[in-house]
Amino acid sequence: MVESKRERVNNLIKEKGFLWTVSYIFNSQVKEKISDKYALWINKKQLDAKDEKSFIDLPSHTVEENKRLWNNYDWSEEGEEWTSEVQKYKGIDPNQWKKQLINDLMIKNFTANKTILEIGPGAGRWTEHLRKIGKRVILADITKKCLDVCQERFKDDNKIEYHLIENNLDFLPENSIDQIWSYDVFVHINPSDIKKYIKEFQRVLKPGGIAIIHHSGMISDYIDKKEGWRSFMGKNQFSKILEDNNLKIISQNEDLVHLKGDIVSIFSK
Repeated sequence: MVESKRERVNNLIKEKGFLWTVSYIFNSQVKEKISDKYALWINKKQLDAKDEKSFIDLPSHTVEENKRLWNNYDWSEEGEEWTSEVQKYKGIDPNQWKKQLINDLMIKNFTANKTILEIGPGAGRWTEHLRKIGKRVILADITKKCLDVCQERFKDDNKIEYHLIENNLDFLPENSIDQIWSYDVFVHINPSDIKKYIKEFQRVLKPGGIAIIHHSGMISDYIDKKEGWRSFMGKNQFSKILEDNNLKIISQNEDLVHLKGDIVSIFSK
């Protein structure tokens, strides 16, 4: 089971002591929220304008913060706790939602027996299905813990490879990937880092290769973005990044996502 916030705090006090825990909470949460609000305040004109060329990074969504969060996360439910949230967000059966997402996005758009790259596999919630499609599945994550969890879960599957992302996707040669998948990952990544990933996608995708990426779809205000811990990435902004990297949008789906405001963009090289 995933720890509640209260359980997490109590465990930290037992492990690290009261003063350390107070300092940790202030630096990782209180200070972070203040920094986020300040970043939004100084960029308010960009936020109001909803300019597709304007990007706002939040201190809470840096690579370092994502590493800290997911390396310390309890993955015992294998990420299915977020599948269960579909009932709360959309009022539909979580298993039916997941099945529809797999059928209408993954199976419909991916060709069997190809090389698939998954960015941010977590505990393998989607890897379980990608490995049934791909001839070769490459898992890449910024957190070692997630790769370790997946290696243990899929230890009997020799078609899966594991790579820790330390800077970019330099472990992959040019034109080596047929298909890219990432769900529930880019919604937590700052726009400047998303741009770096997209540039790498252009490099590693084969001509005609397909990518399916779930990301934030609207720029509103801090209150909206607190739900689901979303980064500030708009639909038009994402499209602009793809255009700048000579990648072609095939479609942008707003119906299959589990949280309103998100989008799944499908694009090709």
